[in-house]
Amino acid sequence: MPKCLCPIVPTIFLAPLAAWKIENLTMMSPDEVSALGVVRDVYEDDQLTEIVVEDIRIPSQQAGPASTEMDPEGVAAVLAEFAGDGVDAADVRLWMHSHAAMKTFWSQTDVDCIEGLRTGEGAPLVSIVTNHDGHRLGRIDWWEPVRLTLDDVPVEVLLPDYDLADELSATLAERVRPFPPPPKTKALAIRDTPAPNHHGLWWEDDGLDLLGGHVWGADVDEEDVR
Repeated sequence: MPKCLCPIVPTIFLAPLAAWKIENLTMMSPDEVSALGVVRDVYEDDQLTEIVVEDIRIPSQQAGPASTEMDPEGVAAVLAEFAGDGVDAADVRLWMHSHAAMKTFWSQTDVDCIEGLRTGEGAPLVSIVTNHDGHRLGRIDWWEPVRLTLDDVPVEVLLPDYDLADELSATLAERVRPFPPPPKTKALAIRDTPAPNHHGLWWEDDGLDLLGGHVWGADVDEEDVR
């Protein structure tokens, strides 16, 4: 039973297996599709901070471009499958469904379905709606000890912790080096240069050396220019 309901908004995390199944199920189905899943509540200092979705299963259902309806016997079969894996039925508290090509939002049909999946003993029900654009929208509902809904709850993929941060940091420092700074160039002091002649050229006797001793226009006869 939750000890504290709403001082902070919990984050819904998808375990890697659940994330893979949800993403591929959404993209493989041209229409809406529903699934049920098992969740694990994480508390810190008596506060619910995370809900981790561990796995999902697909019940038999009818589905179309704008709706999905799970068969009661299909829901019972999924609960039996989870029970066969040692999962407590009280932990099957996720309803995930896709909106296919539509935006992610909670329709009145969705709200009615959530009410029909009401949980007891203060345990929260987690709902996630997805679509073909890769968007995910999360929601958490309580019915006990008070009726409470948290909408627009963050849904993130839970990446595994391989405890390799120190090794990766050492390898980065050892094998990756910065490019050397570019060579410095001597700036030309424009204020010290003579003005070009009336042809717009500088001649040798103008005293301007721009290219390492060779002066622009030095090989041109001024008479030829005229």
